Amino acid sequence: MHHAAHISADVANRGATIFGALQLSIAGYREQEARRRRDGICAVADLEMRLTESRQIEAEAIDAATAISHENDRLRRELAAAQAQIAGLKSEAVAYARMAGLI
Repeated sequence: MHHAAHISADVANRGATIFGALQLSIAGYREQEARRRRDGICAVADLEMRLTESRQIEAEAIDAATAISHENDRLRRELAAAQAQIAGLKSEAVAYARMAGLI
């Protein structure tokens, strides 16, 4: 019976060792998963910040492009007005030259 008690104690000891190793393994796995989850959350937060920044930059670029387009339209109107004024002055100059007999 002494031998059976010794075997029983040995089996119990090995069982406790295996159980302890399993507990450590499970705890390590849980810690690893928690770390992955935190890393994933941080990555999503980083992507959200980058997306927000990109959207702000895009909005600023659209505003700048719109302002440039409006300025371009204004300059075209001014150029057309200046060209019309030049054509009128040219016409007047030709009329004065004819009156003066230069043409």
